[in-house]
Amino acid sequence: MVTEILLKARPTNDQLRDRAEAPLPDGMELYLDRADLADDNYLDRIRSEVSSLDLPSTFSWIVEAPIRTLQSRFFDLTADDEDHRETIGRVLAVGQMLGAVAANIHVVAPTLDGETLSAAKRMRCLDQTRGLLQFYVDRCKDSGIIPQVE
Repeated sequence: MVTEILLKARPTNDQLRDRAEAPLPDGMELYLDRADLADDNYLDRIRSEVSSLDLPSTFSWIVEAPIRTLQSRFFDLTADDEDHRETIGRVLAVGQMLGAVAANIHVVAPTLDGETLSAAKRMRCLDQTRGLLQFYVDRCKDSGIIPQVE
C-alpha cells in the first residue's frame, strides 16, 4: 500500500523550497494566508513561486483557506458575505491554477459569546453555515476541486 505524504507550506520561496527538498513528498497542502491573497497580483506571484520548483507531474496540491478573510476578519462560516465569498473564490482560483485535488476550509465561528455553547444556540449557528458552505461546495464542484471541511 502506498501512503501519500503531504507537507504544509505557505507560498513563500523559503517554505516551498524547504518542502521540496529530498526526499520529495507526494504533495503539499498550500496554506494561503490573508497576506498571500490580498493584492491584485496574488495569482501571478504564487504561480511564480511554485513554477520555480522542479516538481513531477504527479505532484498533488491541496489549498487551504486562511484564518482571516481579505478584510482581515476571522474566517467565520456563519458569515455569508462578500468578504468571505471573495476569500473562498481566491483560494479556489489558486487551487485551479495549481490543479489542486482539494480545498480545505475550517468550520469555525469565532465569538466571545458564551451563549453559543448552549445546544439551541449551537444549532442556530450550524444552520447559519448553510449558505456559505453551499457556496463553497458549489464553487469547488465548478472548479473540479474536492471540498474538504475541517
